[in-house]
Amino acid sequence: MPTPYLVRFLVEPPPLDGRWDQGSWAAAEVIGPFLRHDGTTARYPTEARLGYDDEYLYAAFYCLDDDIWGTFRQRDQPLYDEEVVEVYLDVDEDGRNYFEFELSPHNVVFDCINSWRNNR
Repeated sequence: MPTPYLVRFLVEPPPLDGRWDQGSWAAAEVIGPFLRHDGTTARYPTEARLGYDDEYLYAAFYCLDDDIWGTFRQRDQPLYDEEVVEVYLDVDEDGRNYFEFELSPHNVVFDCINSWRNNR
């Protein structure tokens, strides 16, 4: 089960300029380091920050990689098979039902709702 992260309310929208060391981004805690999907340590460090206001959820990622790639160019293609950044939101903290958002290096979005039923 992933480690829960408390997303902080941002008094003002954060600057969307690629820098997270200023403005309301400074109030958001750094998340990371991250592990790969198979549980191993990532070769390059990646960090993220999340925040929200009355209208939006904001996510910022800092990713190092010497070979960033992706082939998909259409919304909701299987981006999870390539390099992406991902956000999973489990608002009821049940570990089964969550929203998933992915963004590729080409700014292609994949989003879905996952629901795992308990068949006991």
